[in-house]
Amino acid sequence: MRLLITLMRTYPRHTIIMVVALLLAGILEGIGLSMLLPLLGIAVKTQSLSGTASAETAHKAAPALERLVSNGLSAVGISPTIGVLLIIFIVAIALKCIMMLLANKQVGYTVARVATDLRLEMLRALLVSRWQYFLKQPLGSLANSMATESNRASKAFMNGVIMVSELIQALIYCTIALLVSWEVVLVSLIAGSGLLYVLNRFVKKARRAGYRQTELLKALLSLLADTLQSIKPLKAMARESVSDFLLEKKTTRLNKALQKQVMNKEILKAFQELLVTVILAVGLYIMMTYWQMPLASILVLAMLVSKLLKQLGKVQERYQEMVIAESAYWSIKDTIAAMNLEREPLTGSRTAELKRAIHLKNVDFAYDDHKALQNVSLTFPAGQITAIVGPSGSGKTTIVDLVTGLLRPQRGEISVDNESLEQVNLKSWRRKIGYIPQDTILLHDSVLNN
Repeated sequence: MRLLITLMRTYPRHTIIMVVALLLAGILEGIGLSMLLPLLGIAVKTQSLSGTASAETAHKAAPALERLVSNGLSAVGISPTIGVLLIIFIVAIALKCIMMLLANKQVGYTVARVATDLRLEMLRALLVSRWQYFLKQPLGSLANSMATESNRASKAFMNGVIMVSELIQALIYCTIALLVSWEVVLVSLIAGSGLLYVLNRFVKKARRAGYRQTELLKALLSLLADTLQSIKPLKAMARESVSDFLLEKKTTRLNKALQKQVMNKEILKAFQELLVTVILAVGLYIMMTYWQMPLASILVLAMLVSKLLKQLGKVQERYQEMVIAESAYWSIKDTIAAMNLEREPLTGSRTAELKRAIHLKNVDFAYDDHKALQNVSLTFPAGQITAIVGPSGSGKTTIVDLVTGLLRPQRGEISVDNESLEQVNLKSWRRKIGYIPQDTILLHDSVLNN
């Protein structure tokens, strides 16, 4: 529920439209269903009361819902005939369908908006994070967050909203049923609550499977991205089997998590149908044998209680779907929060022109425990070509990354025309730089975009 509340607060306007439309749809359906008992009452009136009973006696003997509908129609000058009741029923259901269309359209738009906003939020956080932070992130994990987790998070929101819709409809059914027989509704709610409590264990198991799925997807796609980056040397040395073994192992674990998820979903559905059928059968037996209720009331109550119990079951199913996917939302939000903590400081305001030289003075830099540079002093004169030569790991790329401001020295100073790089506007400085790495970088896109 925390996920649903969080996203509803994030999108208040969309939430208000959805809730109002869903509430109106529920009320309209309630109005339509309210016409059924008077209809059945008219149809079986001669069977429900003795032939000598007066119309006034029949009216007093009718359930509260039937009297309420009859009195309401009479107050506005409408005679509660079969034709009128059927017209009201059809109009109410038609308007309910229109409201549901509006609500579902808004749900779809909001779901797409959630996924888009999460992707953009992550992308912007990633692009302003420190280079050292980026170096430590598996590319597959980032791709998983951008694609899979954002999509699953939006689906969690969708299931949460549909759950609210199902709950509103359940409340409408409950309200109408209360006007027919509060005793039957009370017993049904107690039975329904017991049903939800018994089956809640399968919701918890599905939630754990959902969290496991999120973890394994992240690990699998991280390994896949690393493998694809290394595919050339792996094929050249005929070592594809190593990656195949690792990928198969993680894929098998993911498959087991998905199987548990599916199993718990299907068990929940199967037990719901069985228990609802048992409750209905017992309820019908009691109403017909012990309470001896009118036939019209029994038929309407059977329909309403059936709808109520099934609706509560749908609420639980949607809740299960939501908790399965909600781990993806918290995972991507944790990733974004970590990126924001690693935001690159861009405090300088001065402009560097590089008219004289770039200077490195007594610079030290280390990647964790590995020292890449120690007490290095260099000068790169402006207008000249300077080459740095050295074996792999000697710090050539590190120097370039320090000059571009992607890395910050742990000791020493870097300056452009005697202006410390700490005081320089790095965005402005980097726009003056042409950077060509040793690895081929091509977008799978047009020549123009490349």
